[in-house]
Amino acid sequence: MKLYQLFAKHIAGSKLKPPYNERHLDRLDELLYKLPMGSGIDAGTTIAFEECKRDKIVFNSAFDVLDSNGYYDGWIEFKVVVTPSFTGFDLEIKPLRRKKYFNDYLHDYVFDVFWHALDSEASDDE
Repeated sequence: MKLYQLFAKHIAGSKLKPPYNERHLDRLDELLYKLPMGSGIDAGTTIAFEECKRDKIVFNSAFDVLDSNGYYDGWIEFKVVVTPSFTGFDLEIKPLRRKKYFNDYLHDYVFDVFWHALDSEASDDE
């Protein structure tokens, strides 16, 4: 099963009433560690539960930007939106602030690392 499919399964399960949702919430915490971390994406990634729907998964993340001198220059927050498609899934990266710094290179990098992570094979037994 692909990682994005596991997220979809457990996000749906997390909306059950307690105690039936606890297993799903615990598994989601574990699955978040399979998403990109480091190399600029240093604050990790969270699930935007209120924005997730039956046909959409939304993650919040941020990229730690360096200036031209190599010093940290703040964060660019963005959303990662995953929707199902006939070929697997579609991915959209939406910067929230400091959009002028979110150039094509950064967009492509963030897109690629999230695409490869979400498209990777994962087991629900782990």
